[in-house]
Amino acid sequence: MSIINEQVSPHFSRAEFACKCGCGCCPVDSRLLDGLEALRTLCDMPVMVNSGFRCPKHNSDVPGSSPNSRHMVACAADVVVAGITVDQLAELAEKTGLFSGIGKYPDKGFVHVEVGWRHSRWVK
Repeated sequence: MSIINEQVSPHFSRAEFACKCGCGCCPVDSRLLDGLEALRTLCDMPVMVNSGFRCPKHNSDVPGSSPNSRHMVACAADVVVAGITVDQLAELAEKTGLFSGIGKYPDKGFVHVEVGWRHSRWVK
């Protein structure tokens, strides 16, 4: 089994966090995994990772992305859950108590969660 297919927690594989540019980088912080597992438990449904790790080149290609994005240090993910609104998902993320940052992106249909940084909440 290749490392990219490695199961890194009960419900997530390393491949779900791989940089979308195809560079093969796929690190993920264990604190982020803990938060995502807690979120999945609260949702009682699969949590889909739209964007996990981003290499600096890919991050610079993502419109609106911060040059200090937590995605570049494997501490952030953009997530969705089928049948759950952005507002509901952000509320559940808050209930975990494990994310330092939670951003709602209603126009794009996802919630950004991050760990290990300053406490912040936002809507874009």
